[in-house]
Amino acid sequence: MVMSLSDLDVMVVDDDEFTRKTAAQILKKLKVGSVTEATNGMHALAELVAWYPNNLPNIVLSDISMEFMDGFDFVDKVRDHELPSIRSIPIVLITAHGDMDTVKKAMKRDIDGFLTKPLSIPRLKTRLVQLLEVLSSTDND
Repeated sequence: MVMSLSDLDVMVVDDDEFTRKTAAQILKKLKVGSVTEATNGMHALAELVAWYPNNLPNIVLSDISMEFMDGFDFVDKVRDHELPSIRSIPIVLITAHGDMDTVKKAMKRDIDGFLTKPLSIPRLKTRLVQLLEVLSSTDND
């Protein structure tokens, strides 16, 4: 049962190592329970399937612009996955491109949040707390 930030398992998906490691460090400063990393959408999807059913993250933070499988394709694959536990994982998309076209394209997908780079600790914490409230209420259903 997810009750606080320290109970969260978060996966960070980004092909840029510096950005991925920075996001992981921010999450650790926020005292998130555990942080795992994936280098692109294809890698993240493979990890989700490998970890099913016991070790799935509570939340995925994914960059949009990545090689092999971008964030949009990753969201589509997760939301269309045959396993309900994988389909329902909350996903927050992260991008350096906050232009209206990117925002519209992101919002057309079944995402749980959208953040622009550079990530700020207060904005990320706010989004995680909002998702934590949703996860906690879902656990009680």
